[in-house]
This record gives sequence, structure tokens and C-alpha cells, in this order.
Amino acid sequence: MSLTQWTCTPRVFPTSGFELLGQSIRLDEETLPTYQPEKYYPVNQVWLAKDLIASTYVVLKVYVTGQGRDHERELRIYKQINGVGTKHPGRNVIRIFLDHFDIHGPHGRHVCLVHEPLGTTADVLVRMSPAHVITLVSLAEKVEGEDKEGFLRWLRMALQWNPEDRPTALELLYDEWLMKGLGE
Repeated sequence: MSLTQWTCTPRVFPTSGFELLGQSIRLDEETLPTYQPEKYYPVNQVWLAKDLIASTYVVLKVYVTGQGRDHERELRIYKQINGVGTKHPGRNVIRIFLDHFDIHGPHGRHVCLVHEPLGTTADVLVRMSPAHVITLVSLAEKVEGEDKEGFLRWLRMALQWNPEDRPTALELLYDEWLMKGLGE
């Protein structure tokens, strides 16, 4: 499979028709009279939720009513993306659209888009990791040298799960095994 090199032409900005401001002038867009945050930060409410029927996680994106965002356009785009069968490597970084529904609240109708979460799920990550077959005992077999017992004792203390039995960070820092290497 050959990958096509994606390119885009650089933007050409105008060189006239506006007033240049000095570099020393500080400008905060939020103080401008025409500033509308939703035009600069078009982020809707997004939550991670659990689908109790399928026992999977989903992402809910809720459109806020009255902010002039075109949810219908986004719906059409997601439906088109879902309908295209491709092996393009970028396909894995596009959130899969599952469904949508309306929520009716005191301020009107809100559209809620349902997506698969983007990225690897925790259970897939655990299955991919060799950590479930690695034990402290198997690691200890690979440690060699005169400091082996001291190191393993220190490691067991550092990995102590029960907070009542776990030493403080200072106790770990001033452990005799660590201090031994510093000399007198």
C-alpha cells in the first residue's frame, strides 16, 4: 500500500488594508466589543459515559442551544465518514460516530452526539502490555551484585500497597541502602 503525501498550499495574507500595531501594544481579544468566545473556542460540552446496556464507554457531545453552531452539518459529515470504507492510516484517529439524540431542557432542544472514545481503551492497553506476566520475583532473578538484597528490600517498601505499612518519601530517601552509596 502506498501512502500519498498530503500537502496544502500556504496561506497568503494581505499586506495592506489594515493598520499595523506596534509590537509593544498588548491586545486582549476578550476586551474587544465584538468578541464572542464561541467563535474562538467552539467547544461543546463533552462527557465520557458508560453505555449500561452494551457495557462499553461512549463519548457524549452536547450542543448548547442558541450558539449558532450547525450540528446538522456535523451530523452529515460524520455519516459520510462512517459510510466510507478506507484503509487510510488516519482513519484510526477519527472518532467513530455511533448515534445522536435530543435532550429537551429549560432552554430548549440540545442535540447530543454519541461517539466511541478516541484512543486505546484501558482493557486493550492492559492486554497489550506484558506487565501481567511480570512479577517482582521474576524481576529479582535478573538483579545481580552485592546490593541485590538491599535493593529488593527497598523496592518492596516503595511498592507497599497498604498506606499504613508504606514508608514516607523521606524514609525511602534516607534508607540505609540508598545512603550506603553516598559514603561517610
